[in-house]
Amino acid sequence: MKSLWTILILIALLSLNVSCDRQEEPSIVPLLTSRLWSLKVDCRGSHHTDEEYDILSLNKSGEYVRYGQGFEINGIWNLTENEDTLFLDDFKYQIDQLTETELELYAISEQCHLSFIALSETEITAIGVSAISGNSAIMHGKIRTSHSSVNVTFEYGLTKNYGNTTKIIEFSGPILAEFNTQISELIPDTLYHYRIKVTNSNKTYYSDDLTFRTIRREIVSDADGNEYYTVKIGTQIWMVENLKTTKYRNGDAIPFVNSDSDWRNLTTGACCIYQDDESNDEQYGCLYNWYAVNDNRNIAPEGWHVATDADWTILTNYLGGEEIAGHKLKAIEAGGNNSSGFNALLGGNRHWDGPCNYLDLYGYWFCAPEGGIESLWVRSMSSSTFDGGKVGRFETEHKRSGFSVRCVKDAS
Repeated sequence: MKSLWTILILIALLSLNVSCDRQEEPSIVPLLTSRLWSLKVDCRGSHHTDEEYDILSLNKSGEYVRYGQGFEINGIWNLTENEDTLFLDDFKYQIDQLTETELELYAISEQCHLSFIALSETEITAIGVSAISGNSAIMHGKIRTSHSSVNVTFEYGLTKNYGNTTKIIEFSGPILAEFNTQISELIPDTLYHYRIKVTNSNKTYYSDDLTFRTIRREIVSDADGNEYYTVKIGTQIWMVENLKTTKYRNGDAIPFVNSDSDWRNLTTGACCIYQDDESNDEQYGCLYNWYAVNDNRNIAPEGWHVATDADWTILTNYLGGEEIAGHKLKAIEAGGNNSSGFNALLGGNRHWDGPCNYLDLYGYWFCAPEGGIESLWVRSMSSSTFDGGKVGRFETEHKRSGFSVRCVKDAS
């Protein structure tokens, strides 16, 4: 969006006291020597927020260069004499506010309000943890810096004193980059703290402290022989994958149904793979209708049960409540930080009428009935940036819907 380039240019003009006097000799002025910028856009009631802006430099002749990840864009800017209007490549913008740390514009032709706010010169974020096992994990981070050279490491340990440091990763800035480091020799079923440390020639930056729990060594097998790692979260022990069995506990087959017309007419238990793609089975597990979940032959392994609505409530309460637990439950690929080790992936669903929908956008999990009441409770998570931290809860009347299943170990 051209609006983005415009705003950064104006900020550069103000913060560096650059004049629009055409008589001066052209000279390149680097913009992001000390600041990064974020943007909020309101276009006719539709709100949008971007991350910090890419690297930009400016010269006094009225030309600009915008540097991004692997590209370079050139253009022309021009301020009116009273500096209340900006023209950028023939696009006109009205300046509502202009200070060293804030800029507000009104894009006249697009009828959009744009607001830029200055950020610190280095932004560092610990994204989360993936590939958690009993003794290893991969920690992920993101850096955006205007420094020419920085060193990045992860610190981790059993407390906020950490005690362990990973190998240094060197970056040459200005740069926006994501990175990761694998750590090993961890203790199973143990809570670890970690953060990112960034140093340059004269300053040190730290990310927020995050936690993750390593997986228990216990492995459970279903009636098909599929094996699942487990994780202890609070007082509960959960599988860290969705169920993928095609047999009930007693060895009877759960019918595998591909046809949409057959699926929509079912009144007995069945399962399927999303879009009948075998790769989805390995990653997301099977989708089961309510008849399979509610069958007294049981789809869960011996000593385990399909999680009930009450089990999910215990889980989300332990992780801070339904409004925020989703971030801790979802895998990094699903937009979470996976600090719980639950590793939730968004496997979509199969509509009661047959078609599969929403892979990688939404995840749905059937809750087993409890107390003799056949209420069809469903838990859900979303990739949305607006409610992606939430664990949804709703009741459905469609027993033919196909949803994922998670299992919990029976209380001892």
